[in-house]
Amino acid sequence: MRGPHGGYSLSRNYKRITAEDIMHAARRKDDGNIPLPVSSLINEVVRPALDDAERSFATALRRISVEELARAREKQK
Repeated sequence: MRGPHGGYSLSRNYKRITAEDIMHAARRKDDGNIPLPVSSLINEVVRPALDDAERSFATALRRISVEELARAREKQK
C-alpha cells in the first residue's frame, strides 16, 4: 500500500519480502500476461519457453530481499 509520505506500508517485515514478491504483486495489478496470438506454435513452443524463463527469473528474484535493495540504494547516495 502507498504510504502517506511517498513510502510504502508493507504487509510484513521488509527483510522477508523478496524482489520476486514485488514482481508478483506488480503483475497482479495489470494481469501481467503477455498477449500472444493463439496458435499451436505459440502454445507448444513459445509459451513453454516463456514459462521456463519466468521461473528462472523468479528464482533469481527470490534471492533478493527488500532489505538488500534498500542497502544498495543507500550505497549509491
